[in-house]
Amino acid sequence: LSSKSIEKIGILHNIKSHESFFLDTFFIRFYLKSLNKAVFLSKFTKKQVNNITKINSLSLFHPFPKLNQKLINKKDGILERKLDPKKKYLLHFGIIRKYKGLEILLKSFKKVIEKNKSIHLIIAGEFYENIEKYEKLIDELEIQNNITIENTFIHESDFFKWFSMADFIIQTNRSATQSGITALSIYFEKIMISTASGGIKETLNEKNSFICQKNTQSICSKILEACKSDNQEKINELKKLKKSLNWDKFSKDLINFIK
Repeated sequence: LSSKSIEKIGILHNIKSHESFFLDTFFIRFYLKSLNKAVFLSKFTKKQVNNITKINSLSLFHPFPKLNQKLINKKDGILERKLDPKKKYLLHFGIIRKYKGLEILLKSFKKVIEKNKSIHLIIAGEFYENIEKYEKLIDELEIQNNITIENTFIHESDFFKWFSMADFIIQTNRSATQSGITALSIYFEKIMISTASGGIKETLNEKNSFICQKNTQSICSKILEACKSDNQEKINELKKLKKSLNWDKFSKDLINFIK
């Protein structure tokens, strides 16, 4: 442990594991007691901590990354993957874990395809679960012709390639605090179709996204609505949001809190 004369400030994204462990609360309390102050990336996380212990704290936000990347032409990216440029593309991006809700997305997507076969789902990210159970479900649902899977770790330098192909980013989390994928979507000005779990709802709303419930009917409905809508107003709102979630503001608020 460091000297008591040194002020210790923690920045916390999650305080509980997505796959809970029985000693979680013990270790969280132990860690928080070692801090003088805490900074949270959502009000949701701050509320979780307040249920465990009281600490001098500040709620900020999940800033978008400084990638210095620009999107390329969607058609170029689609053709490179040997896909049909005439289709609408949903992107489910990032590591695959149970809490991300891919299973309910696949079941929802079955309903989507029954009504509109011109929509394609891209799943890009490393599977932390057994991919075979998802492949089996895709076969059972008979939706393999409308799904592309890239089961690999995607390096930061390649993020723009995947987001360039997407018309929408789909996020069907069962649970969440905040989300790096949400921040990436805002950075690339891509509209999300999201369950807005946990602290994500502090950023996303119907003005800048399509918000759905955690059931197949709602997810299907929002996907179909997004694909037939004129979404310029939502993009304009995303651009406004992007200006407010930058590192300059985050840093200034953090420094003021420290002082």
